[in-house]
Amino acid sequence: MFEIHTLDLKLRGSSNALAAHVIKTEQGSILVDCGPESTLQNLYAELERVDAQNLKYLLLTHIHLDHAGAAGRLSTDLGLTVFVHARGAKHLQDPTRLLASAKQIFGDRMTEIWGNIEPVSNLEVLNGGEKLELCALEIEALYTPGHAVHHLAFQQGDIVFAGDVAGVRVGNQAPVPPTPPPDINLEHWRTSIELLKSRAAKTLYLAHFGRFDDVSEHFERLSENLERFAQISLAGLQAEETADEIAARLRNATGLQASDEFVGGYVPASISASDVAGLERYWQKFHPELL
Repeated sequence: MFEIHTLDLKLRGSSNALAAHVIKTEQGSILVDCGPESTLQNLYAELERVDAQNLKYLLLTHIHLDHAGAAGRLSTDLGLTVFVHARGAKHLQDPTRLLASAKQIFGDRMTEIWGNIEPVSNLEVLNGGEKLELCALEIEALYTPGHAVHHLAFQQGDIVFAGDVAGVRVGNQAPVPPTPPPDINLEHWRTSIELLKSRAAKTLYLAHFGRFDDVSEHFERLSENLERFAQISLAGLQAEETADEIAARLRNATGLQASDEFVGGYVPASISASDVAGLERYWQKFHPELL
């Protein structure tokens, strides 16, 4: 028997924006994503709230700082074994380039938003397809690029921890694909959605935000919004619209509202100019002939 709990990390005090998940078993606990170091005390409080004992493993869906920023501290302080895709492993072992990339977006707000980033010890490298035996559970790693080249989802029975490839979803709103730079790939994202649809999952756990049981409808609406993102961003770039103008059109088309809570930084439950920048890089890299 096991229990799954959603842990609200309350990044910068905001509820229902960023989550980790913990799987509790009699043999120990498994954490799926961990959030940044800046929310580590919130993570510890949430683990205590749900009485998650004997934490042993950390499964990272990808290495973006909102999902993996505290991994170094956790691997050192708790001795956790950290599982990550091979494409992201080197950036956890030596986060220099990861930090440099993030600083281009967040500037002098890096530490304020994310805290300190430390190298990860106790690293286990995955490629996707592995079946892990952890705390008497079989958990399969699924390679699911599109949002990031180092993205994994993790499946246990009919449950999938889908990271960001299954989108951001706020309550009853339709899920939307978060598309920040640097490595959005729409073709890969479509393939990853089809892979997850084929896995016959009955429950999805999202980092943004929580548990959803309407899996078929979720992926249908996500696919629709992925295509809207593709069409609107391409048309906007062809018309030489600004990133803010394209972001506004994306919000109008998807119904997801604007948020100025983290202006110039992290906006997990909205669509911002950063999302447009990821799409612009995709079109420039893979389809420059269309621009």
